[in-house]
Amino acid sequence: MGVSVGAAEADPRWEWLSHLVARPGGALQPEQPATPEAVAQDLRGAGFDGVWVERHTVDLRYADVREWLGWSWSCGFRAVFERLSAGGLERLAELAGPRIEAAREADGFCHRRLTALFGFGRAKLEPWTSGRSPQATGPA
Repeated sequence: MGVSVGAAEADPRWEWLSHLVARPGGALQPEQPATPEAVAQDLRGAGFDGVWVERHTVDLRYADVREWLGWSWSCGFRAVFERLSAGGLERLAELAGPRIEAAREADGFCHRRLTALFGFGRAKLEPWTSGRSPQATGPA
């Protein structure tokens, strides 16, 4: 079994985003980011053995706010956009623009580092009790 979730570590230059969309009247309430310990505990609690968790960070690069908007439509963040009116989406772009520009680095791109946790585990197998081999076919 494998699961993926957003990690608790966040690029501090992008913390404004969760606050912007979660304010009263905002389109989305922030989720609680996960820790490796919590992911492992959840998998063990669901009955999995041999649990391990891996952390992976991706460096996303945007030329500008328009490119960020385009990318955001392609992932789960689109849920925020779908709840906004056309005017609300324009207002989000206006508010986001200067903040995204603040993440511009020496290579000329605005960077955002996202970290995900990937949790894995094996199902606990119960002993075969029907008296038949699991490979047996045909009527009993």
